[in-house]
Amino acid sequence: MIDQLLDQRYKVLQILGAGGFGRTYIAQDLKQPSKPKCVIKQLQPQGVDDPTLSDASRDNRWDMAHKFFEKEAETLEVLGNHDQIPRLLAYFEEEQEFYLVQEFIDGHPLSSELIQGQPWSETQAIALLKDILTILEFVHGKNVIHRDIKPDNIIRRKRDNKLVLVDFGAVKQVRGQMMTNSGAFGWTVSIGTEGYRPPEQAAGRPRLNSDLYALGMIAIQALTGINAFDLRLSYSDPNTDEIHWQDKVTNVSPGLIEFLTKMLRQNWRDRYESATAALQALESLTASPPENNYQPTVVPTAVATQLPVTTPPPAPVAGTEVAPAAQPTQQPTQATTASKTASKPLPLKPIGLAVAGILALALVGGGVRSLMSSSGDSNQAVSNSTVNSEVQSDNELISSGDRILIPNEGLDNQKFQELKESGVAAMAKKDYVTAYKNFNQALTIRRNAPETLIYLNNAEIGDKKSYTLAAVVPIKDGKDPGRALEMLRGFAQAQKEVNENGGINGVPLKLAIVNDYDNKEKATEVAENLVDDSNIIGVMGHHITGVTEEVAPIYQQGNLVLITPISVVDELTDGSNPYLFRMNRANIAKGADELADYMVKNWQRRKVAIFYNQELDYTREMKDAFKGELFNEGEVVGEFDISKKSFNAYTGLQTAKANGAEVILLLPSLSTLDNAWDVLRIKNQSPDEFGDLKVLGDIATLYRLDTLKKGRDTEDMVLAVAWRRDPSDTQGFSQSSGKLWGAVNWVTAMSYDSARAFIAAIEQSDNPTRESIQKALVAPNFQTNGASGIITFKNNDVIPDIQMVTVKKMPSIEASESKTGYDFVPVEGGFSSF
Repeated sequence: MIDQLLDQRYKVLQILGAGGFGRTYIAQDLKQPSKPKCVIKQLQPQGVDDPTLSDASRDNRWDMAHKFFEKEAETLEVLGNHDQIPRLLAYFEEEQEFYLVQEFIDGHPLSSELIQGQPWSETQAIALLKDILTILEFVHGKNVIHRDIKPDNIIRRKRDNKLVLVDFGAVKQVRGQMMTNSGAFGWTVSIGTEGYRPPEQAAGRPRLNSDLYALGMIAIQALTGINAFDLRLSYSDPNTDEIHWQDKVTNVSPGLIEFLTKMLRQNWRDRYESATAALQALESLTASPPENNYQPTVVPTAVATQLPVTTPPPAPVAGTEVAPAAQPTQQPTQATTASKTASKPLPLKPIGLAVAGILALALVGGGVRSLMSSSGDSNQAVSNSTVNSEVQSDNELISSGDRILIPNEGLDNQKFQELKESGVAAMAKKDYVTAYKNFNQALTIRRNAPETLIYLNNAEIGDKKSYTLAAVVPIKDGKDPGRALEMLRGFAQAQKEVNENGGINGVPLKLAIVNDYDNKEKATEVAENLVDDSNIIGVMGHHITGVTEEVAPIYQQGNLVLITPISVVDELTDGSNPYLFRMNRANIAKGADELADYMVKNWQRRKVAIFYNQELDYTREMKDAFKGELFNEGEVVGEFDISKKSFNAYTGLQTAKANGAEVILLLPSLSTLDNAWDVLRIKNQSPDEFGDLKVLGDIATLYRLDTLKKGRDTEDMVLAVAWRRDPSDTQGFSQSSGKLWGAVNWVTAMSYDSARAFIAAIEQSDNPTRESIQKALVAPNFQTNGASGIITFKNNDVIPDIQMVTVKKMPSIEASESKTGYDFVPVEGGFSSF
């Protein structure tokens, strides 16, 4: 590669670094009179030459990559307008590879100035902080997060001694995006350097002030003379994870210690909201700011430049990212909300566009309707109410008992259906005594009827004062309400338990069931109704992440907390909406890592075929994360979209085997379960052809009773799951749910936990409002008991552990917890999990 001419202009002088997907060079621009040096970053997009694709598909994939790369270059060009960020000089394509040409920075990295055991003075540290904060103020103003601030990415420029922030990661960004072979752009959840990376960034949800954490760590490393990784490893509080560094410095003012302590808070909400806020606080520390002309004591003789592209980690990584606007703890006013959402983020990546769409929706909603409905101020305390008759009469998708939303909950039993219908008719007339009697009799016939149980609980409340939560589920047209029933079981169980124990501070809990049809238009309609009804103080539910993303800004405008129980798409709770919480952020990256690790280490197998639903965000992300985790340890030999009408399970298995597959990974959605069952059925019925294939399953969809009912075909399949039923829990959720419903899965458990979180938040005030509930949930000391133990939110998420289970045949049907003859069992022993 040395001396090679790129774009008929740039002569390669030196290879700075190389990884699996790109290289970085120092080159010479031969078309400039002085033939100056420049830095060239090169990337070959992945998947554009896939031989299994048609020419049209490959052309389409290349067009997508081309457009994406152009947008990345545009962003780098804007950032390069700052004097202390390398300028983008050019970008070009050559032989289906992308190239960025950037300014060469003659200087040395800050890492050469940070010497172990040689602390800096306060003056030197403040100079560093001001210099970089000034750059970050500009960068964040463009709605970009650097995401990898560390000493090696800060260059002290030789000609003027200024600090230059480098390596904004555009090549890494595009590389991560082009990793997928599905035609869709993939993304990863975490980049950055250990020691400088804050927890929310490690979890895949970086914020603007994630960069402030990294800068604060560099300053503390400078002041203490202790390496950042050692600070993190040796001085972290085991309970809070806060780093206790303050006693490791001498001759440092209390003001600077306080400033850096805030920069380094583990919870992003406790840090400075922005680089501007941090810079203002730093300026106030001294009336005479130190000069930015610090000369390092040790200057290495070798000249350095931008950090080379290094060999990538097992998972592809992203670089620059559209940043969610930093949110204060309190709810912004309508004016401030509008001003924040009016600024459109740069289109750096598909997730950024999604965020932009959400913010745009929030702005449009704010223009069409006020933040609160005519029903009054959202701070108004909950008053005595009936059964939300105003909302029910206006919208047939919402009911607290005056209409049936799940028509086939008991169609197989005529008497049950008659009693339920009589109860609903009585509720509509506000004859709560008759309604209660009919619902109660219906439940003696069919206990596994959560809609009926909710209506029974509401009938018992009648006209008494109550707190009302909305339970939004995907009933659709009632043909297949399986997921809706799973969710309602959890909501109903929590309602029953709290009311039997005297309510919430003596006030019973009422539930309004809402059908969003798994449809964005319907969901928007019901969200607006719920916001406009002052009786509703919280919302649980929505099933599909795309629907939740669509309606979340509506709830935010109405100061109405939404807790979604079962969404597992990583970027949903990105910090931009303080009223959006997630009960089960099943860590896709961790689940993918566990599955890949199990395949390679436990099964000693390396070739896998993936059967997934291309139409669903979760399954695409799970597929891409698995591929990223597998990386050099294995190989994906085939991808099969089971959502296609043309999908044929037998042909798919044949192709997978012909390609050398040893394992199949199933990533279905609810709508494609039948095709997943076909794959397993054909595998089981053709042992000579496919019997040696091992089976891995996803972290959500397959952890259900139906999988056990198909036990003959699903036996020995291994899943990575975020919740397991504990039969040894004789007093809590598991036993209660077993008595109520007979069988329960993770969806019911997480729905139960959503209600438990609301109950605990409401309990903290004698006069609860929508805003007080949100403040209670984000409080650092918030916790309550749930299906799996203690519920605590971290950055608006509950992140469960991933556990590996397998489908095992039990000695008899009676001996199985599921009463199917099969159970989910931990792969390394332990109790049954269903």
